[in-house]
Amino acid sequence: MAIVQSCSAWKLLCLQAIIDTVLSDGAEEYSLRLFTNDVTLTFDTVTGDLSEPTLTGYAPIVLDSASWPTAECNGEGDGQTKISAVGWTFTGNFPETLYGWWVTNRDGDFVYGEKLWPLGLLIDTDGQGVTLTPRFVYGDWCPPA
Repeated sequence: MAIVQSCSAWKLLCLQAIIDTVLSDGAEEYSLRLFTNDVTLTFDTVTGDLSEPTLTGYAPIVLDSASWPTAECNGEGDGQTKISAVGWTFTGNFPETLYGWWVTNRDGDFVYGEKLWPLGLLIDTDGQGVTLTPRFVYGDWCPPA
C-alpha cells in the first residue's frame, strides 16, 4: 500500500530539504539589498542592472543561513520559512528614492527581487527607515517521491 501525502505536507518536505541543503548548511550566504533605479525585474536581471542607495545607514544585510527556521504551512497550502524582520534607518545623504529589494548570493549574483514601491519611496528625512521580513515560499511543483 502506497502512502499518499497531502500536497501541503509534500511541499513542506521539499522546502525543508531546500532549507537543509541550501539555506542552512553555511555553504551559501545571501544578502538583502535595496535598489534605487526604476527598473522592471525579469528573469534576465543581473546585479549590474540595479543601483544601491548611497544613504547613510545603508549596507546590504547578510541573511544568516542558520537563522532560517523549520518550514511551516502558510495557510494557503504552500510551504514557507521566514526570518525576523530586518531593516535600515537612514541618517543622511538625502534625498534618495527606493524602488525595491533584491537578494544576491555569496558571489554577488542576482538571485531574486521585487519592485516593492512602483512609484518610488522617497527617503528624505533623518531617521526614516525601511523594514522587510525575508521569507521563502515554496508553492510550485515538487519532484515525486
